[in-house]
Amino acid sequence: MTKIKIISNPFHKSIVFQKQQPITEVWEEITFESNPNSRLVRENIQKGVLSFHIQEIVDILVAEYDDGTGIDLLFEGNSDEFQELKTFVQSLNNSSISLKKSAYSLTNARDILPEVLSIFDKTQVILPEELEHDAAIQKFQDATKPQIPLLVLGNYSAGKSTFINSLVGYELLPASDHPTTAKVIQIENCSENWIEISVNHLSYNICIRIEDGHFKVRGDRLDKTLVEELEAISQNLPQVSTQLLAGAFLAYFNASEDSDLNLIHVKTAFVNSPLANSSHRYVIFDTPGSNSSTNLDHVHILRKAMEGMSNGLPIFISEYTSLDTVDNDKLYQELEQIDGIDVRYTILVVNKADTAALSSFQDNQVLNQALPRKLATKRVYFLSSLMGLGAKNGGVFHDSNYERVYQKSLSEFTDLANPYYQKLYSYNILPSQQKLIQDVQAKEEQHLLYANSGLYSLEMEIVVFSTKYAAYNKCLQADQYLKYIIAQTQSIIENSKKNIEEEKVRLENKLTKDKETLVNDLKQQQADFFKSSSSIYQQTLNNEAREEKNYASLQIFSKERDILWDKAVADFRLRSYQMEMKDSPKQALNNIKNQLGKAWDNKNIELFGSAFVSGLNDTSKVFSKFDDYKNMKAKAKSKVSEQLLAFARFEYIKQVEVAGKDFTSLSIKYWKEQTGEIKDRFSKIIGDATVLSDQKRADIKEIIFQFQQPVLYHDTKQLFDSKSLLEGFRLGNFQLFGDSNKIDLKKLEKAHNNLLKIAYKQINEQLTIQHQETFKKWVRALLHLVTENIVEFSPDLHSTNLLIQDNRVKIEELSTNLQNLHEYSKELHDLMAWKDDEEVANGY
Repeated sequence: MTKIKIISNPFHKSIVFQKQQPITEVWEEITFESNPNSRLVRENIQKGVLSFHIQEIVDILVAEYDDGTGIDLLFEGNSDEFQELKTFVQSLNNSSISLKKSAYSLTNARDILPEVLSIFDKTQVILPEELEHDAAIQKFQDATKPQIPLLVLGNYSAGKSTFINSLVGYELLPASDHPTTAKVIQIENCSENWIEISVNHLSYNICIRIEDGHFKVRGDRLDKTLVEELEAISQNLPQVSTQLLAGAFLAYFNASEDSDLNLIHVKTAFVNSPLANSSHRYVIFDTPGSNSSTNLDHVHILRKAMEGMSNGLPIFISEYTSLDTVDNDKLYQELEQIDGIDVRYTILVVNKADTAALSSFQDNQVLNQALPRKLATKRVYFLSSLMGLGAKNGGVFHDSNYERVYQKSLSEFTDLANPYYQKLYSYNILPSQQKLIQDVQAKEEQHLLYANSGLYSLEMEIVVFSTKYAAYNKCLQADQYLKYIIAQTQSIIENSKKNIEEEKVRLENKLTKDKETLVNDLKQQQADFFKSSSSIYQQTLNNEAREEKNYASLQIFSKERDILWDKAVADFRLRSYQMEMKDSPKQALNNIKNQLGKAWDNKNIELFGSAFVSGLNDTSKVFSKFDDYKNMKAKAKSKVSEQLLAFARFEYIKQVEVAGKDFTSLSIKYWKEQTGEIKDRFSKIIGDATVLSDQKRADIKEIIFQFQQPVLYHDTKQLFDSKSLLEGFRLGNFQLFGDSNKIDLKKLEKAHNNLLKIAYKQINEQLTIQHQETFKKWVRALLHLVTENIVEFSPDLHSTNLLIQDNRVKIEELSTNLQNLHEYSKELHDLMAWKDDEEVANGY
C-alpha cells in the first residue's frame, strides 16, 4: 500500500503531505518541486482548514497515489481533525483506505485556550511602563476578549436585514426591497434588559438607552432638535415597546445625512438563540449592499470598527438566482485586507431558499457559480431568515408583510403532510463528515420550524466556529503579543544599559588616579569575594543534600509494607483460604477410607470403582483449593505493591517539600552572614585609604554599615516549580525476582533516593539562581554607592549617579520581567507544540 502522511497544524495554518519511500522507508514531503502536477500542492489546500477539505484531499490521494494496492494513511494533528477524517473514511466503506493516528499530536486550541489566556493575564502584571499605551499592545489585549465578529455582507435585495433580525431574535432592522442600510451597523450581544444605540451625531458622541418603553439621551453635547425628533418618533408609534423604539431610532439614524454619522453601535440582548447562551460575545456588522454605491466607501469604516477584534467570521448573503453575479468581487478583495478576518472560514448563505426552484438542485452546479467560486468556500447554507425569525418570536410580527409571508408559508415547514414540505437544511453544501453530523442534529431538533428554516444549522455552525476554530486565532494572537513585548522589553533594557555606560564613562573620567586605584581595590575585593563565597555556598548546599535525614530508609518501606500486607490478608480473606486448604486433604482422605471400607464390607467391585472416582474428585478439589489460595495471594501482593508505590510517591512529595524549606533557610542564613563579611571587607579597605580624609572615611564606613540588607525570597512556591519536580517522579520496575507481584524493597529504596537526589539538585540550582544572583546584585549596588561617595561631591556628579542608580534598578526589574516573559513564551509554545500521543501505542 502507498503510505501517505498528513501533517496538519492549524496554529500555523499549514497542511503538509509526505509520502514514504518503499525501500528506504524515509518520509519525503510532497512539494511543487517534487510533484508539480499534484493537486495537493495547491495553496488553497496547504493553507486551508483541513475540516473543509477532507473529501477533496482523500479523492486526490486515491486518484494520484493509489497504485492499486490502496492507501495507508497516517494522520498527525489534533484529535478534532482526526475524528472528522476518521468519520469520513469510515463512511466510504472502502477497504483500500486505512487510517492510523501518528504518535505525535497537537492539542485542540479550545482545550488549551484557558491556559493561554491565563499566561496572557500574567504578562499584564509585568508590562513595562513604556508600553502601557502602546497601540500594538492594546490591539493584542483586545484580541483576547471573547468577542466574535460576524460580518454580514451581500446584495441589498438578498434579505440581509431579515437575516440579522433572525440572529438577534426580533425585528431590530427594518425590512425593505430597497436599500435600507446606509451606514455600518454594529450590533453587540449583551445580557441586559435595556437597548443602547451609540452614534457620532454632529461631531459629538451620544448614547441613547431604551428601557421599559422609555429612552434617555446622554452624550458630550445634547442637541435639543435631536431629542425632540426622537420624542416625535416615539409618540407616532402605534404601540411603544423597547424593541419597537430601538428599531425606529435605528431607522432614523440610518437615514441621517450627517456626514460624521457612519457607524451605528447597538447593544441588545439576543433572544431565543444559542448565540445568546454562548460564553462568546457576538458582534454583528451589517454593511450596505455590495451592489450599492456607498458600500466600498464604508469598508474603511468597517476596518476601523473592527480594530482590536479578531476571529471575524464573514457571512455572505445571496439569493439563489444571484449566485452567479460578480458584485461581491471588489468587496471580497477589500475584506481580505482587514486584520482579524480569516476568509478561509467564509460562509455563504442562500437566503429566501424556500422560494427558489431547488427541484433540480446539484452541489457542483451551485459551487461552480461566480460567488461560491470566488469565495472558495465549501460551506453553503440554505435558509429562510423570515421563517427562522418566526420560529423565535412565535410568529408575532410588527411588519405586516413579514406576517403575511410567514402565515402563508408556515404549513410548508411544519406539516409533514404538506405536498410542499420543506427541510432547507437538507440542501446545505458542507464537507460530508460535517453535513452528516449537522443533518442528524437538525432531525433531532424538537422545534420543527427552527430546524426546517435552516437557521438552527447555521447558528450551530457559528457556535462551532466560535468554540473550535476561533480559539486558534486567539492562541496565535497571544504568541505574537509575547514576541512583541519581549522584543520591546529587550530594546528598553538595551537603551537603559547604553545610558548607564555613557554616564559611567562620564563619572569615571572625574576620578583622580588615587581614587581610581581605591575603587579598583574595592572591585578586586568584590571579585575575590564572589569566587570564594560561591564555592563555599555550593559546598554547603551539597553537604546538606547528602544529609541522611533527607532520604528514606529501608525500614520505612518495610514497615509500611507489613502494615499494608496485614490489611490485605484481611481484605482478601487469606487466612480463611489457608484453613480450607489445611482441612481439605483430611476430608478427602477420610472420604476415600469410608468409600473403600464400604466396598470391602460388601465385597462389591463396583463400589471399589466408585470409591476410586470419588477419590479422584476429592483430590481435584484439594488442588483447586491450593490454586484459589495462590491466586488470591497473588492479588493481595499486587494490591500491596500498588499501595506501596503510592506511599513512595507521597513520601517523595513530603520529603521534597521539607528539604526545600530546609535548603532555603540554610541559603538565607548563609547569605546574611556573607553580607556582614563583605561590609567588613569594604570597610577595612576604606579605613586604610589615606587618599580620603578622616571624616570622609568615617562617612563612607557608616554608609556601608547602614546599607539595606538584600531581599532573599523565602517562599518556596516562588522559588521552586513543584509541578516539574513532581513530574520527575518516575519509578521503574521493582518486581522481586521470581515473584512478579512483589516489590523488591531495596530496589525501591535506591530508586526513591536517587530521585530525591535529582530533586535536591534542581532545588539547589534554583537557589543558586535566585539567592546567589540576588546577593551579587546587592554587592554591586553597594559598591556603586561606595564609589559614588569616593568621588568629590558636586551636584552634577550626584545627579549622574542618581540616574545610574535608577537605571540599574530599572534594568534589574526589567531583566527579571524579561526572564518571566521568556518563561511564559516557552509555556505558550509548549501548549501549542507537538507532543507524544498517550493514546497511541507503536505508532497507532
